[in-house]
Amino acid sequence: MERTGLKQDVLKSIKSDSMLYGKVGDELNMAPTSLLKLLYDNDKRLTQIGVLKILSKHLGKKQNELLEEIRETNLV
Repeated sequence: MERTGLKQDVLKSIKSDSMLYGKVGDELNMAPTSLLKLLYDNDKRLTQIGVLKILSKHLGKKQNELLEEIRETNLV
C-alpha cells in the first residue's frame, strides 16, 4: 500500500528549524510534542494544503517537490 508523505529532507528541515517547526505546529494547532510524533510517523496531516504552503514558502520549493510516495507495510 502506498500513500503520499513528505520527503525525508523536508522532515529534517522542519525538525532542525525552530521557526518552521513553530509555523507547522501552529497551522496544525498542535503542541510541540504532538508535532514531533507526526514528523516521526510522516503523518498524512503534514500534507494538508496549509502546511504545504508554509513549507513551500519557507523552503523555496514547489509543493510537489516536497512530497513522495511512501510504501506502507503491515506489521501484524
